[in-house]
Amino acid sequence: MGMIRRADLEGHTQNAYVMDLGDLEKRGNSLVDAANAKATQIIEDALKERDRLISTASEEGHEQGLAQGLEQGLEKGRAEGLEEAREAHRQKLEQLETIWGDQLAHFEQQRDSMLEAARVQVVELAAKIAQRVVRRVVELDPGVVTRELESVLSTITEPTRLVISVHPDDAVMVKEELPHLIERFASCEHAQIVTDPALPRGSCIARTPGGGVVDASLNGQIDRIIDSLLPTGHVHEGAMKLPDRPESDATAEPTSDQSDEQEDAA
Repeated sequence: MGMIRRADLEGHTQNAYVMDLGDLEKRGNSLVDAANAKATQIIEDALKERDRLISTASEEGHEQGLAQGLEQGLEKGRAEGLEEAREAHRQKLEQLETIWGDQLAHFEQQRDSMLEAARVQVVELAAKIAQRVVRRVVELDPGVVTRELESVLSTITEPTRLVISVHPDDAVMVKEELPHLIERFASCEHAQIVTDPALPRGSCIARTPGGGVVDASLNGQIDRIIDSLLPTGHVHEGAMKLPDRPESDATAEPTSDQSDEQEDAA
């Protein structure tokens, strides 16, 4: 068994005091009250912090929401304004497109009309020039009528009798050349020469008993060329109309057969 020395005993008991249960209860209550006070303070501080955070968050949220709403409003306004501007410009562009389309169509119609009128005028002018040139050629070369008569006889494919109309000034030359031409073209059995002052010099028109007409008049040839050049439906003003029958206003000349009979009788 261990021994407690006196010195050790005095040291352990020097600071000792007598324990009282009442004091322990008070001390315990004091600690509880301090803990409750501390907890209450912590709760109050937490509530204040909560209120502060809520207030701050509300203000920040309001400001952020306001800024966000403002930005969204501006963006929406810009989008709506841009769409309205596009719609307005689109309508104006459509109106301009319609106007320009109508004007272009009108211009093209006028242009086509002017071009057609110019074409007709050019052809008419060319016809007048051609008539003067042909007239001058006939004056310089009276043999034109015999070549025209030759072209007429070359178109006759079946034997027939012909009545040939020429200008009075060409009648003598035609009468001289007709017998030789008849010998060359056997399809012409008989030919009667009649003069028609209405025909230009150098012209020749042959008619058959069946009503056939071979127009080798210079004006007729020019008219046919002009009609082929003019637009459809346009009638050449200078087109010559052939008389139905040449005997009414034409003077008959002795035919090739009649001339031969007169010479035999002499």
